[in-house]
Amino acid sequence: LDGLAVAARYREGRLERLITRGDGTAGEDVSHAAPAVVGLPERLDAPVTIEVRGEILMTNEQFEQGNAIRTEHGGAPFANPRNGAAGTLRAKDRAYRVETTFFAYGALPLAGSGELAATLTELPHSELLAYVAGLGVHTAAATEVAPLRVTTVEEVQARVEEIGTLRAALPFGIDGIVIKADLAADQREAGSGTRAPR
Repeated sequence: LDGLAVAARYREGRLERLITRGDGTAGEDVSHAAPAVVGLPERLDAPVTIEVRGEILMTNEQFEQGNAIRTEHGGAPFANPRNGAAGTLRAKDRAYRVETTFFAYGALPLAGSGELAATLTELPHSELLAYVAGLGVHTAAATEVAPLRVTTVEEVQARVEEIGTLRAALPFGIDGIVIKADLAADQREAGSGTRAPR
């Protein structure tokens, strides 16, 4: 997905903060923008303490609507959906509302997560995303580029080619394809780079 990486911090099921990834260690608090983010509920369907990580983007439809609203209010149109999402998240005190969409790609325990902390760190990625979706948060599961579990390199290549074919018709932009180990133990064994898992 081609958007901005954010972390949504929930305490006892209530959205407490929405933060951009920033430089990887410190991000910008954009909590003020949360009410206009589709797929990121103010309250989860369970009273858990958790950090949900994902991307905020503008769908093609949101980009068109956002540009129409923005120009009606005397602003210049957004250059592209990614810049539109970034500008919308950072804008404060606007006289108008522009929607964006959130898609979760992971979750981490926070201080106070209790027993959930151990569960989150051991769940296979596919089950982690299903858990997050069960809390009421959007994931890519209902899209044409839904995560798919595969077991061979040939299946990986076939999925990459399939997504490449779908790319132009998707309702949102993508800037690549993520291939990730499903099992937590395999992820730990592979390790992480400075910005992402290997």
